[in-house]
Amino acid sequence: MPDILEPLPEITVVVTVFNQQRYIQPALTSIVHQEFDDLEVVCIDDTSTDQSLRILKENAAIDRRIRIIENIKNLGPGPSRN
Repeated sequence: MPDILEPLPEITVVVTVFNQQRYIQPALTSIVHQEFDDLEVVCIDDTSTDQSLRILKENAAIDRRIRIIENIKNLGPGPSRN
């Protein structure tokens, strides 16, 4: 039986995160509460040492549109987005 793929969302928002526990919740709240619903949010944790990753995981557990990628080493914002 062939795999059935979900259609791609119309908009993808990429958010790089490094030690932004103070700002990540308001940013995610703002993104997911837009009127436009057909989106995905890809959050790249760039080896944060604060509670940023925990906050990302809590949000991803609540909203299936949020995906998390965890870098294994710190790359910086540009390479992380790429």
